[in-house]
Amino acid sequence: PRLAAIVMVSGSTVNYSGNALAITADGSFVTTIGSFPQNGVTYAVALSDGRIAPITSQVLDPATELVFFKATISGLAVTNFTSVPSNVGDRVVFVEGTINQQSPVAYPTFITNTQEENVNRTFNADNPSRVFGADIPAGLISGSSLVSLNGDSLGIWSGSKIISSGIIKRAVDLYLSNNLVRPKFGFTYDTLTVTKAKLLGLSEGIRVITLTKSAPASQAGLKEGDIITKVGETQVINQPQFEQLLEGYLPTQIVSLNVIRGQQTL
Repeated sequence: PRLAAIVMVSGSTVNYSGNALAITADGSFVTTIGSFPQNGVTYAVALSDGRIAPITSQVLDPATELVFFKATISGLAVTNFTSVPSNVGDRVVFVEGTINQQSPVAYPTFITNTQEENVNRTFNADNPSRVFGADIPAGLISGSSLVSLNGDSLGIWSGSKIISSGIIKRAVDLYLSNNLVRPKFGFTYDTLTVTKAKLLGLSEGIRVITLTKSAPASQAGLKEGDIITKVGETQVINQPQFEQLLEGYLPTQIVSLNVIRGQQTL
């Protein structure tokens, strides 16, 4: 099994609180912060084959609200986070675990919007948040896995949004390398698509909306209204790609940006 149910034990009460996916064969899992609704209680994982194991440690990634934890269990199938849905209407399935030694519960659904369609949102450069939408079943439990009809992992339900497989994969890589640290940029932005840029009389790219005082972006001279067109030598195409480019940097690395400010290219 690679999907586990998370159970919360408080006194003589046992409650199903979330789901998690195995990221190593020897008991490392990923879920979301919503799977741990209370402090001061005991948590364990329960697999569909009947095995139960206590959760021994937890590590929170505050940028994504993903939680990594260890459980004393082995022989797990490892989840491969590689895919994202490409088309509205694609058929997908939410999967929940079970604490009753039964097969996981499946909820067929469909994609309602892709990552590239979030053109009117404001994003935070410090918090990876490229998302896509799906029709959400009522009462879906935090940590439930979203998979394609081929069984590919597409993301995890956080309780309020789908955290996409690309964000999860990057966080998993950082966690497994014992380096779950991310660079801080300190700005928010929106996307100027071809149509939006033409309507506003601006250039295509990533438009800086706000800056955090004394943060690296502000100190480097970035200004509100600047339009970012390149990261390093890579032309910016859309928000998901821009976010992935920023995710590729470590806290000690310098990020080179091409910027349009008014009539100037910097």
